Amino acid sequence: MAKRYEMKILLLSPKAGESSYQKFSAWENVGLGLLYLSSALKKQGFTVRVALTDREEAEALVAEFKPNVVGITCVTSTYNTAIGILDAVRARDRSIITVMGGHHVTFTVRETLKEPSVDYVVRGEGEEVFPALLGNIMKGKPHALIDGVCFEKDGEVYNTDTVALVKDISKLTFPDRSAVEKYNPPNIYVLSSRGCPYQCTFCSASNLYGGVWRKRDVDDVLDELEGIRGIGDQAVTVQFGDETLTVDTRWAKQLCLGIIERGLKFKWYSNSRVDSLVRDPHLLDLMQEAGCRGLSLGLESGLQEIIDSYRKGITLEQAVRAAEILREKSMFQQWYVMIGAGNEFDTREYIRKSIAFLKDFPFDLVQISILTPFPGTHLYEQLEREGRLLHKNWDLYDGLHCVYRPLGITVEELEKELTRAYRQVYLNAGLIKLLRRTYRFKNSLANSRSFLSFLDIAVRIGIFRQDIRDAVK
Repeated sequence: MAKRYEMKILLLSPKAGESSYQKFSAWENVGLGLLYLSSALKKQGFTVRVALTDREEAEALVAEFKPNVVGITCVTSTYNTAIGILDAVRARDRSIITVMGGHHVTFTVRETLKEPSVDYVVRGEGEEVFPALLGNIMKGKPHALIDGVCFEKDGEVYNTDTVALVKDISKLTFPDRSAVEKYNPPNIYVLSSRGCPYQCTFCSASNLYGGVWRKRDVDDVLDELEGIRGIGDQAVTVQFGDETLTVDTRWAKQLCLGIIERGLKFKWYSNSRVDSLVRDPHLLDLMQEAGCRGLSLGLESGLQEIIDSYRKGITLEQAVRAAEILREKSMFQQWYVMIGAGNEFDTREYIRKSIAFLKDFPFDLVQISILTPFPGTHLYEQLEREGRLLHKNWDLYDGLHCVYRPLGITVEELEKELTRAYRQVYLNAGLIKLLRRTYRFKNSLANSRSFLSFLDIAVRIGIFRQDIRDAVK
């Protein structure tokens, strides 16, 4: 049995902003990262609390729990919220040690450590290095060097060239879902792999994980699934949160066969790539038999030139074929598309040609965003090098605002194209298509909250002619 330490750890995830796609998601929660971290800390004997929170709620939690350490994760668009929470924590009790983690701060270490309320930044994965940091603090060695743990001392920032990665993710303790009430059925996240081997210019996953994709042992994933309450009576819907579940189609088939052989009956969804589905169409047969009801896929653009500029590594022909296969199997298909390219294709003509491709594309749900240069991406490095980043107001790095200077269209015009794109794709496609998509969406992974939010946004954009950002609010 692990020794029980007196140190208390509060792990926080900031709530999404008012103008955010995330805020009406059926899956909004603290994320599996903090739940894995909670398990690792409890295994070492620490007392842990986990919460999805805003500044006011965080202050109340600190007053009640009285933590010694507060850890907080964030994405780019919630960075300012996270800093506001830590400012409130530090104002209440200056003795509390603060630690930040997540994709954003992994690539903005120096900037983050300039914040008065931040003591440490963890670059990469924290399950091993966070407990090690706490152990050093308890030994009176707060500045002992640990790969991936960054701090400032005497004006110098340490460890910015190291990233913490867990070598064997199958050895991690299962995520501590008991720490968060909302992780009870019906909506459960499971992570069966980490990383991404692809090099898309707009995504930071490859840089974060060094281009390495790591998979768990199939039996380890199945054991976790078996332990989830309600998994046997179809009371649970599982979302595999992997960057893409089908990097290794042979391994994916083994996972599906394991689900079938163990008699685990539940609905599930995952991310995939069109080239994987086209290359091995029989994979979908097995996925469907194992309970898969739908997939999320990145189309990114309706123009091959733009897809190529993103270094996506797929073709429109593959996307069309993948969509046809999914439709033949009556599987729900959610697609992601962006407007903007960060290059010579940033014109009204190219944007509208891209969106026009979706007119006859058999999607059930498509999320359209403005191309956003997140720290850690090739796109961010390019635009910063060219002096075309407009600002670093991270609140607006949310896919709903243009935060760089396009070459062939104004910022304001590009943002208006986003609202126009939604009208074209959903409302101008005809009543029959709209009703079919509405029915399919209602009976997919979305719960009543996200479904009603979807209808509300559609009405505001179509009938009341609101801008998409106002509609999301």
